Amino acid sequence: MWGDVQEHLVYTKDVRQVLTFVKEKSVDAGIVYVSDTLGKDHIEVIQRIDDSTHDPIKYYFGIIDGNKHNYAKKKAIENFYQFIIRDESMELFIKYGFDGVGD
Repeated sequence: MWGDVQEHLVYTKDVRQVLTFVKEKSVDAGIVYVSDTLGKDHIEVIQRIDDSTHDPIKYYFGIIDGNKHNYAKKKAIENFYQFIIRDESMELFIKYGFDGVGD
């Protein structure tokens, strides 16, 4: 199948451009993360790529410890991190297509 499709691919700068091309019908289809399709009325998911065909897609959050931030900024960063890792926040991530949150 790759040989049939390869010559018809259009590469874009990011997923937003892919979604725009699909919305404007400049292309017949696009490949994006399923989480980027949620809430998009003009996008229909016609096929999900089987998870077993690729390595897990992971997003990381980290705090870089450095002396250039004052106490207030460090506290805000820590508060944001604590907000992100709450159970309620994790449930929202899962609701919007980020499976395996916290793994």
